[in-house]
Amino acid sequence: MPRVVSGEIKRTLFRDLFLGRLRVDGSEVYPLISPSELASLEPTFTQLRKAEDLGGVLRLRALDLLKPRNDMSLLLEARLVEQLGGADPSTALSFIAHHALGRKLVASYGTPEIQPTLRDDSVFAFAMTEASPGSDASQVQTYAQPEGDGFRIFGRKHWVTNGLFATHFVVVARTTPSQPGNKPRLTAFLVPSSPEVIREPVRSDVLPASGVAEISFHGALVPKEAILGEYGKGFRAVMSGLSEARLLLSAAITGASIRAYSDTIERLNQRRAFGRPVGNFPSVQERVAVLLSETFALQSLVHLVAGIGDAFGTADPLERGLARLAASRISARVLDATRELHGAAAFSGDVTQSRRWADTRALALLDGSDLALESFVVLEATRELRKGGPQVSLPPLPSPLPEGPKGVVERLWSSRHVSPTEGAPGCRLRSLELLTRELGNQVRHQFTSHGAEFVEHQHAHRRIANAALELAVWLSVLIRVQTEVQRVSTVGAERMIDAANLFTGGAEERVRRQFEHLSRNEDELRDRIARRAYTDGTYPFDIVG
Repeated sequence: MPRVVSGEIKRTLFRDLFLGRLRVDGSEVYPLISPSELASLEPTFTQLRKAEDLGGVLRLRALDLLKPRNDMSLLLEARLVEQLGGADPSTALSFIAHHALGRKLVASYGTPEIQPTLRDDSVFAFAMTEASPGSDASQVQTYAQPEGDGFRIFGRKHWVTNGLFATHFVVVARTTPSQPGNKPRLTAFLVPSSPEVIREPVRSDVLPASGVAEISFHGALVPKEAILGEYGKGFRAVMSGLSEARLLLSAAITGASIRAYSDTIERLNQRRAFGRPVGNFPSVQERVAVLLSETFALQSLVHLVAGIGDAFGTADPLERGLARLAASRISARVLDATRELHGAAAFSGDVTQSRRWADTRALALLDGSDLALESFVVLEATRELRKGGPQVSLPPLPSPLPEGPKGVVERLWSSRHVSPTEGAPGCRLRSLELLTRELGNQVRHQFTSHGAEFVEHQHAHRRIANAALELAVWLSVLIRVQTEVQRVSTVGAERMIDAANLFTGGAEERVRRQFEHLSRNEDELRDRIARRAYTDGTYPFDIVG
């Protein structure tokens, strides 16, 4: 059974990018699902295609996906969620909430006393978000009041996926009183449905079958055995679940993008204009080629991250954050293009493409905004650097900064013409090496320029994160193509090589653009415009003299 194993791929593969290091020596093996593993899911996939009239928890129940699945590898989970996302993003979300934020979290952090109370048909919901602070855990107002040998839960949670159907809720609550300036001590509880747990359906224009509800807890009583993880340290437990969910969200988004691509190809094969198939027009062929290459690249990163997780048995928050950020960025480009290629049909009659666009974009918001994720990725990747440990003693890198915007841009563009056959065919290994080294220089320069304030410098976070995620996807494509060539020869991997060639060329352009923005800084101008916009409160220009 092909699988990434320790020694074949490095745990620091993506973290090293931020230090300017690209450690690829040809021994890396892309994780593949064996035919026997895939066969175990084929009945589910067959049934998935038949259950099109159901969504969310109802569809999961019909597919027998509510029961524990402890024997499933992370790579196989990603494949399953990818298929669910392609069929119905609502169902994929319900599975992620039930499985990653419910069953797996309770299995990892629940007490031995609580496990026997769970059944195979139990349905889990994750209740953290509240009306005022949103996902800001420091502002949680739900309170767990000690009573006897247990706690009574009081509070209200918003946007709870599976809330209409859940038998159990994973609830994040204060275990210290809410007082001004008082940092909350948070504890996670498993709260079963009861008369003290009131559900109110939430009307939503996106992900309509995911059973979203507002949940009110009116003194629901739980024993101390219902605590998940350690008392007062619930944030650590739920962040573990959210890290699991982040990768599965990426897989769901990938599946929706693949389905959007396939539906678009089917439509282009059917449509004709000016006496010939629409798909034969060069402008359409260009979009189709980019669609395929970008979807392939996204899938390459998501499944590589899943395979690394299987190999090392731990969830690296950086890897999952990069996968989710890439899923948001790439799927936006893919889904915008598929809607355009569907024309007016995307907005009238069969509005499947518009519905998929809205649902998939909503999936990319559930664990927080891309803006917050950009900062998370950069701060997580540079955590050891910011601690000032021995890891900061790096060998000097070429092309020291600062050298001015013109020098940076000219040097980068002068290195463009390298052999495209170096390393894995179509993957521009030399360009990847040069740009990775430049990323290390840029990170180092930002540390030098901003010092301790680097933590707050979100303009730099955004550009570094977007450059790094392009390099991470590029690296994943390289490893996948490299493995495919070894498996079936260069001739057998020709289509994959072509897709890689197109993607890496576009990625190179986008990375260079991010570096140019880091060097040609217009942040003060943007900040000034934004501050004035807030003061204006409305659009400030008019054509009336």
